[in-house]
Amino acid sequence: MKVIDKDGKILDEYKDPNLDKDVPSQLLLTGERVVSTETAFLMSHILLDNNARSAAFGSGSSLVIPGHAVSVKTGTTDDLRDNWTVGYTPQYLTVTWVGNNDNTPMNQALVSGITGAAPIWNKLMHKVLEGKADIWPKQPENIVNAQICELSGLLPAGEGQCAVRTEFFIKGTVPAEVENIKQQVIIDKDTSDIVEPNKP
Repeated sequence: MKVIDKDGKILDEYKDPNLDKDVPSQLLLTGERVVSTETAFLMSHILLDNNARSAAFGSGSSLVIPGHAVSVKTGTTDDLRDNWTVGYTPQYLTVTWVGNNDNTPMNQALVSGITGAAPIWNKLMHKVLEGKADIWPKQPENIVNAQICELSGLLPAGEGQCAVRTEFFIKGTVPAEVENIKQQVIIDKDTSDIVEPNKP
């Protein structure tokens, strides 16, 4: 970003170290920001988390670019006419679309973004990132991390009370509630029912 005077003299210039120095100026983004830096970081981090998507796609799916943090999302239209895979790093964006030129529904084997567009996207992104350093999204100052319980997303009640994971939050949005899923209860051995407190 540059600030120039009426004569074209550069008064101030900001250079983001995450930007590729070889990007032509006409390709750089301009315009009004519609998503906060913090929200953009959180979305990017969610989309690059292979652990989060492994249950649906497997840990070695076409959405993984080994050695690179890549935020990626697939999509398929309800009528099965289009599927997409969109993925990006702080430096590069790659988009693939699979569909029929005449807008007819696709072959059933290609109706998902993971089976249609993702393998193509993966090959393109591999080529784009070949020999490039792994660059993670830059963490804004207003982002903090905290350990939360995996199941509830609440704060752990204590050591070993729940399986935990570390998550990012915008300052002021870390959960305040402590998980209370685990409770000690008394079971009636004859009926297997929970015995309510203060009940004979």
